Amino acid sequence: MLKFARIIPNRLREVVASHFYALRKNIFANIMKIREMRCREKIALFAVILSLLAFYFFNNIFSLVDFHEHQWTIARWVPAASPHQLGVDFWENYRYAKLFFEGKSPYSIGSVYPPFVTVFFSPLALIPYDLSYTFQIIILFSLCILSIYLSIKIALHAFSITASDNKSRYATNKWFIFLYISFLVLTSYGLMFSLERGNYDIYAMFFSILFLWFLLSRPSYLWLQVVSLSVAIHLKIYPAILIPLLFWKHRAKAIFPLIDRKS
Repeated sequence: MLKFARIIPNRLREVVASHFYALRKNIFANIMKIREMRCREKIALFAVILSLLAFYFFNNIFSLVDFHEHQWTIARWVPAASPHQLGVDFWENYRYAKLFFEGKSPYSIGSVYPPFVTVFFSPLALIPYDLSYTFQIIILFSLCILSIYLSIKIALHAFSITASDNKSRYATNKWFIFLYISFLVLTSYGLMFSLERGNYDIYAMFFSILFLWFLLSRPSYLWLQVVSLSVAIHLKIYPAILIPLLFWKHRAKAIFPLIDRKS
């Protein structure tokens, strides 16, 4: 038993040492790559790192300084809702969906949302509110990450930067931009406000970006484009600004998708 107990620390040390050696080797290789960069590339890298640090400082440190009270505060970033309710925006959608299941009209208590919104969120009204709100913020967070990723894919496609040009450079650019934008978004007040309120604007954003991705990378999938944009518009009206893109790409077939099955 003692022999077995001695073997485990020895093997653990070997594993840790091997991983540490590999990590040190990778860090050294990356430093060498930086040294080999041209002056313009070094300036760009420095600017990116500096901007990341600046965004983090203003979003997560400077925002805690209360100049009115002349003190630092760890107060709520998001102002309290009135009436006080966890996820006050989502609570409204949840409440209307509950009425929908009870056979009552949400408009009887002053709903200002289109009927589609009530139907869209009705599955979350089948479970207790706290659990439903938890699912809501998980979905919002996940859709935000997916939206960032699709946006980068769209941008690279729009600028004709494809994997066939230079696979290593394409992968590096894609993931570097993804990490950079994710950092800015995930440390922003806007996202925190949306999560705290349970606001569903991220849903509309995601379906709008999904529509653009289908439009550029899957132009023959007309139905998927129409459905994605329709969902976005039924959730929020502002994605309707993208409708001209649908007509620009498909002309009359955007109105009558069944005219040409091949399109």
